[in-house]
Amino acid sequence: DIDGVTRSGYLDEEGRTVLPFAYANAGEFAPCGLAAVEDEKWQTAVIDREGKLIVDYTESPVSVDFSDSMIAYRYADHSVYYTLSGTKLGSYPGAEGFFEDGLLLCRNAQTGRYSFVKEDGTAAFAAEYAAAGAFSDGKLSLSYEVGGDLPSLIGEEFAQELIHYTDKIYLEFGADPHVCLLYTSPSPRDP
Repeated sequence: DIDGVTRSGYLDEEGRTVLPFAYANAGEFAPCGLAAVEDEKWQTAVIDREGKLIVDYTESPVSVDFSDSMIAYRYADHSVYYTLSGTKLGSYPGAEGFFEDGLLLCRNAQTGRYSFVKEDGTAAFAAEYAAAGAFSDGKLSLSYEVGGDLPSLIGEEFAQELIHYTDKIYLEFGADPHVCLLYTSPSPRDP
C-alpha cells in the first residue's frame, strides 16, 4: 500500500523485491516467461521477468493468454495476437485458441459457424463448418459426416467422392497415408 493505493509487484522466493510495486494489478508469470500487468488507468501490458515491456499498455482485454510461441489478448468479439517478442500479428474476429500449423480456428458471430484463417487474416479454406476443432499436425476430416453443409447441398455420395478426390491429391503431394479413425467403421479411404 503506497500512499493509500494498493500496488502489485514481484518478489523472489526469499521475499526480496525483484520487480517494483508499480502495477495496479500483476498476473503470474507464464511458462514462456511473460506476465500481464495493468496500470492505474486499467490498461494492460505484457512484461518479461526483468520488467521490460514486451507489449505496450493498451485497452484491457477480457483476458491475456500465453502459449509457448504467442500472446493472445482476448476481447469479447476478437483476439489480438502477438509474438513472444511483442510483434503484433493481427486482430482476428471470433478467434479461439492459438495458431496450430499456421491456422487459427475462428467462429463467425453471425452464423455460429467455424472457419480457419492464416496469420495474414485470409481464409485458409473456402468453407465454414458447423463444428470444428483446432487444425493440428496437418489433419483433416475424410468423411462427409463431420462438419459443414456440403452433403446436404450436393448429396452425401458426391460429397464423399469429392473428399476422396481431394485426399488423392494430398497423397500425391506427400500427405501421410496413415489414417486415424474416430469411428469403428471402415477407413474413409476404403472404396
